[in-house]
Amino acid sequence: MSLDNPRFESTTQMAQSVRYVERRFKAVRGVAAIATTSALPLLPGLPMPFTILRNEHSLLGRYDGTATWRSVSPQHFKVFQIRLLRGRMFTDEDDEKAAGVVLINRTMMNEFWQEIDANPIGHFISIGKGEEPSSEDIPRQIVGVIVDVRDAGLDREPSMYVPLAQVPDRMNARNNRLLPTGIPSALALARVTISLIFGTQTWDPILLGLVALLLCTVYLLAAYVPSMRACRVDPAVALCSET
Repeated sequence: MSLDNPRFESTTQMAQSVRYVERRFKAVRGVAAIATTSALPLLPGLPMPFTILRNEHSLLGRYDGTATWRSVSPQHFKVFQIRLLRGRMFTDEDDEKAAGVVLINRTMMNEFWQEIDANPIGHFISIGKGEEPSSEDIPRQIVGVIVDVRDAGLDREPSMYVPLAQVPDRMNARNNRLLPTGIPSALALARVTISLIFGTQTWDPILLGLVALLLCTVYLLAAYVPSMRACRVDPAVALCSET
């Protein structure tokens, strides 16, 4: 669902609404689990810069790198069966009153913690530092590392996950305007699918026209061949064979 509404600019209000919806859905027979995410599977998250606070940045610049950013509810990883490699997952206690936490994926760990047996658990990162004020987050402690999830393509890319209830109000208000709604358009899905094919443009009218022509041809042949076979059958012969 789209949360592009002033009432959802407050993270506390949005978190309360999500918890209410989760309680209602859990009461529905047959529902095994429910989760919330700012970007659905197969849709890209927001690219955000991050800074590892233990590093010396006088020579590195303003930040250490960029990673895709998602805000999720604690059950997100259970619903999509995303495995934990080390540390812990989010819990219901990681809410707006708790200290800031973050989960990262294996690619981010391998790329930015390259020392032998490096363990990022317990380190702090700052997300959005040096960008516009609405992008800057609170310092967060890395509490877990999860497996890589290919949401926006076949390549592995660094990813960060933060609890939905801990997103600052200014970031929440901005993200509600930037992130796609829950009813993606016949074209939005096509762009995501085509982007997974190497060497193909996201919007290619010639290619889409050829695909439409090919599908129409297949449909016509599928209807034409059985129709021609039926026309060659003598009705009297068909009636005698049935009797």
